[in-house]
Amino acid sequence: GWHVVEAGTAEDALVTLEAASFDLVLTDVHMPGDLSGLDLARIVAQSRPEIKVVVMSGQHVPTEDEPVHFYAFLAKPVLNRPGFAGNCIQIG
Repeated sequence: GWHVVEAGTAEDALVTLEAASFDLVLTDVHMPGDLSGLDLARIVAQSRPEIKVVVMSGQHVPTEDEPVHFYAFLAKPVLNRPGFAGNCIQIG
């Protein structure tokens, strides 16, 4: 099973990441606060490259000329049905 820790903002997530060990960060692009999920992904990639970051959004789709700082991207809605992995774009 997974041990899930929730953070309300990217800033809260960064504080949480400093306090414990994590294998994966799952974030939405649009987050409350001053930092977006893409900002969070960039900071984690630079400071904790051993942590995989998965970004998701129902509004933003990464473009080829956009810097990639995440392991995978999930287009929302993410559905629990056969073949739903088609919404996932693995980057790294």
